[in-house]
Amino acid sequence: MPLNLRDLQHFLAIAETGSFTEAGARRALSQPALSRAIRQLEERLGDRLFERDGRGARLSPAGERLMPIAARLVREAELGLADVSAFIKGSRGLLCIAALPSLAATLLPGPLAAFQAEYPDIDVKILDGLAMNVETAVLEGRADLGLTIRPLPDVDLAYHELQEDLFGAVRANNRQNLDAIDTWADLARMPFIAMALRSSVRQATDQAFLQAGVFVRPLYECGHLATVGALVGRGLGVTALPQLTLHLLPEPDLLWTPLDAPITKRSVGFVTRPDRRSPTVEAMIRHLAA
Repeated sequence: MPLNLRDLQHFLAIAETGSFTEAGARRALSQPALSRAIRQLEERLGDRLFERDGRGARLSPAGERLMPIAARLVREAELGLADVSAFIKGSRGLLCIAALPSLAATLLPGPLAAFQAEYPDIDVKILDGLAMNVETAVLEGRADLGLTIRPLPDVDLAYHELQEDLFGAVRANNRQNLDAIDTWADLARMPFIAMALRSSVRQATDQAFLQAGVFVRPLYECGHLATVGALVGRGLGVTALPQLTLHLLPEPDLLWTPLDAPITKRSVGFVTRPDRRSPTVEAMIRHLAA
């Protein structure tokens, strides 16, 4: 049954005012024209939407059922049209950025400050989480762009690298005559504190140990970098982290040294959906790539 946005807006105006006369004034329609439009809508739906009496118009049972559906559809249509209009004008009111926590804390603040200085009227929302969550947010349209590691080739996102992030060994710097940790094999001989299995850091460290030909059973597995840093800081073990993550560790007295055999790096940058590159997104990308 063909319905249009104008039909639903007419219906909502009458439901909200309880009067065909007031609704007609709100919709800039004469009362006969509004009555005719509602009668045609009722004919298409096959039931009456309003009970009319001397005091005005009240919703029928069918009208009560239609009310929340019509309100949702009109709201979504209005938001969608506003978004398209803002996209065309290049002044979109909201920019949503999904990011790995380490990148949100290191690569994002400077470009974001420059972007906000240029576009002070645009609100920015930041979603920080795991790499797979960043990719999903961008793919599903919940985020306009994502700061993350290089996605797998089968992920339908455009990727632009900003820099490479080197992995190194992290340990407490509170003892003398520290044993050298130059390679992944050296690291494997010590109590190892690992990130959670689903994290991008854990996937990289597992791959590095595999390439080094050593097996490591973690002493602890942690979901947050702050927990890893606290355990390492207390001398409970060592870990391996990319250099950008060090800004998120709570312990100030930690020693980070690059690891060899193999040299391990992660590519970090931003991902976008090619069909969502609005002028606002392009402006943020310009500041990220500067």
